Amino acid sequence: MPTAAQVLGKFAAGLSYPDLPQAVVNRANDCFIDAVAVAAFGAQFTYTSIPSRICVRLKDGREYARLGESFRGMPSDPLSGEEPHRKFMLLAAGAGEAAAARLIERLEHLEA
Repeated sequence: MPTAAQVLGKFAAGLSYPDLPQAVVNRANDCFIDAVAVAAFGAQFTYTSIPSRICVRLKDGREYARLGESFRGMPSDPLSGEEPHRKFMLLAAGAGEAAAARLIERLEHLEA
């Protein structure tokens, strides 16, 4: 019986660009752009300190800003317990809940 990794690999190897839904292509493009940005610009930061300035501007003109240097999921504050599973399901929601659940079930049981 083939392993989940073998099944997933065979499925992925059989795909061609026209087989992909537009939403998948869009998401892949977003990931590629993010990867290029991280590769091109992320080297100036240590992986545990990527400062981000967050600013909220209210309709009445007031502003609230904060500089953050660590966020949930970073090595300095890793996800734990059920958080990785919930994050995966949130990010994979576009595939449909049932499909996302099947995929995470397979990913959780990949053989080394």
